[in-house]
Amino acid sequence: MGTLERIDDAGTFRVQWDDGRNLGLVMGADSFSVLSPPVQTQKLYMPMTATYYEEEDGLETDVTMDSREAAEYAPQIIAVLQKEQAQMEREADSPEEAGRA
Repeated sequence: MGTLERIDDAGTFRVQWDDGRNLGLVMGADSFSVLSPPVQTQKLYMPMTATYYEEEDGLETDVTMDSREAAEYAPQIIAVLQKEQAQMEREADSPEEAGRA
């Protein structure tokens, strides 16, 4: 087992091996497999604000909610973000279909 440190100009994988050695792997000559890193869950916390626009007498004004007000709308915000993400994934899977939509 080891950790890939870099790939040199010749295309050799420079590895720092767990036993302390530093030895390169050559594509096509050496046999190796790559292990995926462990899955990590990260939770990011930050103040949330939301700005929306109201129209009155033909004039648009922006209204900003503080984090407490905006948090009340979290389920709706999450639903919209998930819908947009799904649409982006569909477009990425089928770019020719996205052009027709």
